[in-house]
Amino acid sequence: MRGLADDGALIYFEDQRSSPSPDMLGQVVVVETDTDEVLVKRLLRGSGPGLYDLESVAGPTRRDARLRWAAHITAIIPPYQARRIILSEG
Repeated sequence: MRGLADDGALIYFEDQRSSPSPDMLGQVVVVETDTDEVLVKRLLRGSGPGLYDLESVAGPTRRDARLRWAAHITAIIPPYQARRIILSEG
């Protein structure tokens, strides 16, 4: 999600992997779709029960996605700092 987390950034999220909760609506979260994609998107209510719209900063909104799980983001480390972290661990 360019502008929020550019390519190379590290995104930390709660490893809860549970259904989206009402407090996630309107928030940028990590989700897994029923088509095995893991995405960072703003979570919005879809057109019916169990459906969610996934809003992107740079692209079109994906409508009525079915999700396996959603998780709150706890930290985003910018690419420059992420490279330093990764290199120090290697």
